[in-house]
Amino acid sequence: MSNGRMHDFRKAIGKARAWQCAWPIAVWVGMRYALTGNSGRFRSHGGWRVSRIVRG
Repeated sequence: MSNGRMHDFRKAIGKARAWQCAWPIAVWVGMRYALTGNSGRFRSHGGWRVSRIVRG
């Protein structure tokens, strides 16, 4: 991965983990966000919310 994509990957994982997402889901979210700029929908906040991270 290039430096920009690695930065996006880490940013998305950090945000997903801050939203109480499990590690495997956070890694999946980070990879999708780094490659496409959109994480897609995923459960967060201990399973109480459905969230999405989008490059703005």
